[in-house]
Amino acid sequence: LYDVDGLTELKYPQNDTLFRFRLYLGTENADEDNLPLANLYPYFVKDPDGNYCRWDAATQKFVSLDIDNYADLKSYLDNLSSADKESVIFRTSMNGTISKIPAGYTVEVRDLIVGTKYKLEERADEIPKGYTLRLLDGYTRTDKSQEEHYGTTPISDVLEPNESPEIDVRNQKGWGLTIEKIWTDKDFMESHDPIYFAVYVEEDADHLRLLDDSVRQMKAPDTSLYYFFGNLQSGIPFDKYVVREVTLDGEITVDTEGKVSGYTDVHPIDEGKTLTVGGTPVGGEHQDDYQYKVHYEPGKQTTQNENVRTDKVTNSRPGIELYKTDWAGNNLEGAVFTLKDSDGKDVAASKYTSDDTGLITIAYLNAGTYTLQETEVPKGYTVLDHPITISVSEEGDILVVGDEDMFTFDPYTEGNMKGRITIKNRTVGFKAVKVDAITNDPMEGVHFALYNQVTDASGKPRKDYEPIPGYEDLVTDGTGLLPNINMDNLSVGTYYLTETQTLDGYEKLSEDICFTIGKDGTVVINSGASAAVTHAQDGEGHVTYTMTIRNGMGKYELPSSGGPGTMIFTVIGLLLILTAGTLLVTKQKTIS
Repeated sequence: LYDVDGLTELKYPQNDTLFRFRLYLGTENADEDNLPLANLYPYFVKDPDGNYCRWDAATQKFVSLDIDNYADLKSYLDNLSSADKESVIFRTSMNGTISKIPAGYTVEVRDLIVGTKYKLEERADEIPKGYTLRLLDGYTRTDKSQEEHYGTTPISDVLEPNESPEIDVRNQKGWGLTIEKIWTDKDFMESHDPIYFAVYVEEDADHLRLLDDSVRQMKAPDTSLYYFFGNLQSGIPFDKYVVREVTLDGEITVDTEGKVSGYTDVHPIDEGKTLTVGGTPVGGEHQDDYQYKVHYEPGKQTTQNENVRTDKVTNSRPGIELYKTDWAGNNLEGAVFTLKDSDGKDVAASKYTSDDTGLITIAYLNAGTYTLQETEVPKGYTVLDHPITISVSEEGDILVVGDEDMFTFDPYTEGNMKGRITIKNRTVGFKAVKVDAITNDPMEGVHFALYNQVTDASGKPRKDYEPIPGYEDLVTDGTGLLPNINMDNLSVGTYYLTETQTLDGYEKLSEDICFTIGKDGTVVINSGASAAVTHAQDGEGHVTYTMTIRNGMGKYELPSSGGPGTMIFTVIGLLLILTAGTLLVTKQKTIS
């Protein structure tokens, strides 16, 4: 590896960039232009001092074994386990890849059959950014009396008996500049028309000079361009290289690498100015006149070697910003929404997920009525009780309707957005309580077990055979509360709650209570008539789901009085007394 001057050699750890190569191996009869990639072929790695190395998984680095002789290495390997040998004997991937080789290190491929044809390749798209394969001597045979240079064409050669060819792969450090394009309407567009970029140098605060041969085309679906500079303009540092989106005059042509020629003039788009670009919206027809404002965000050069940077260029047009926060207004990541039109069809995407800034998406909506529905939330939160309706008039006016305390809408009178809808999430809690079916009094000392739902061999859901560890015996406390049945301890999924022991005088539940904690943060009962779920909000942005489990009393026998036989019935809170042919109904708590 050579420095930017092309003369000074750089080695690890002075430069810790890692490189990868492809190895091709074929028989003596193989077509030299179509050699197969080496598949899991063994190789060794040597440090700059010629010592064999092992790979240290903890530090992710090669470590010298202080062994420079292969005979001694074989003796060393004989004393290692199979697992330890794998840290010394490396293998190519199925695609012939040799990876993570530092500058100055050697890859040694042994035990090649006489007549083997071989090729070594460092692919352009696999060279680390900020580096290049040297054009004049990228692949050099160094075991000959005089160096043989092969330019950028990988060597294809035939081994002679007892011959061990040595090849240098020579790279040179330069400067790598990546342009990352951000379209704010990407979720709503199938494609954008091609756009153009150029690189300028800032000679002073008021003057940018176009770099020769720097005009490039970016064509959908690509969203990035990469420039490599082997040399910088005299006296101008890398941070004075400036990216601009441009428009072109003239009859242009574009080659396979995106390089543009034939233009008569180049017009850079300054910060905050407008660019007209055509495109095709999702499910719509192509339009020529979308208006975008351009924003530039120059990247910082990497701390490693200071030779790589990424500049972001954002194209934005007026839309409705949709953001997600918690009740206190903090950005909330991971909430999922659907956006549908009046026909119930997805608008652009099937779902939208809030990022670490809380941004769900920027919606670009034509006149019509749309429904924004929250479907999933991060753990510890619950979804909106009702969807939000967004109506856009033909004049572009926006009306937002929903639970008023669940969102805010800020229509913008300035800037390039039509407004911002901020949707708030409430935190959620869950508890299960046991009560008397008639009095609603809490029942202490009732035992339960909790089971996961699993699938059987035919794919049908069923109750697991064994309770969840730690949930084999849950006993209600004095308030009727079941321990550990809450949002903190239980993940999204379906569960079976089985009553294993009840109180004297009560009937044990005859069926399991099957309930689901959903991705939307809600709790629902799937089966189990003795249980019901309610939820309440405390006004401070917290919702509690309560699963109430009711037990009825057992069967009693009352002696007959004034008539034949014995009446057997289940007490359900009404005492029935037969006297002189008249039925009297009296509400009564207990029977003595």
